[in-house]
Amino acid sequence: MGSGPSGLSCAYILAKEGFNVDIYEMEQKAGGILSYGIPTFRLSPITVNREIEKLKNLGVNFILNSKLGKDFTLETLKNKGYNAIYISTGANMPKSINVKGEELNGVIHANHFLTEYAKDNILINKQDVVLVIGGGNVAMDACRTSKLIADNTTVVYRRTQQEMPASCEEYEQAIKDGVPFMWRCSPLEFIGENNNLTGLKVKNLDTEKEFIIPCTVVLTAIGSKPIINDNLIDIDDWGYIKVSNTPFGMTNIDGVFAGGDVVNGPDTVVVAMREGRKTAYSIKDYILTKNMV
Repeated sequence: MGSGPSGLSCAYILAKEGFNVDIYEMEQKAGGILSYGIPTFRLSPITVNREIEKLKNLGVNFILNSKLGKDFTLETLKNKGYNAIYISTGANMPKSINVKGEELNGVIHANHFLTEYAKDNILINKQDVVLVIGGGNVAMDACRTSKLIADNTTVVYRRTQQEMPASCEEYEQAIKDGVPFMWRCSPLEFIGENNNLTGLKVKNLDTEKEFIIPCTVVLTAIGSKPIINDNLIDIDDWGYIKVSNTPFGMTNIDGVFAGGDVVNGPDTVVVAMREGRKTAYSIKDYILTKNMV
């Protein structure tokens, strides 16, 4: 379940190996982060749709608008007779920034902003003064997308450029797009009036000075974690699904596997795809072994 890069890769290998594969996806369109998290200026929808069509041509069946914990459970899937289940629902629940005033109107999680933007639901307008908090690739996607709408968009990051987890390429693209950066500024408090955001109070870690940056929108991009809507699955202290090395990717439930961001935390598309392929072969071996018993 989950049609992001890990789920698609797993499905592709299993379909190529001759297995019947169903993919459950909670959104109305397949692709996961490929469709709803990565802006079109970085990944063309044509490319995503082409890969999805390849899977359909292999016989993979997509069941859309179906969410774990709401429309089905692991138990109901097992009762349908699936030989194995692969959970690849990603890590799409934004982490709290734990700063006073986070509940103010105008404080928006960057993942939510990007997802809604992909659905043509634009959460900001041209007149907004936007700050993006974070230094990862999601922050770069958010600031570049915001810049398309609100020219007054700035990134605020508590470390230096050299310490940014975002790739150099993504940072350079943001610079080319005209996005300014404020370095070594740590958020202290969201300032508001009548429940609406009016500014972000920060501390410059070099000068120790505190000051308020006027703004109407803040996009927080400080990481995300999984949403595990099934209490039968064992999770670790960080909220990620626990899996075994042998069989690779197996959870505490026999026949239920997991991989990608839901196990390892937010990572690159390449890593998620690699996990999906590796787990697919583990699933293949598991099913063949079961059938031999």
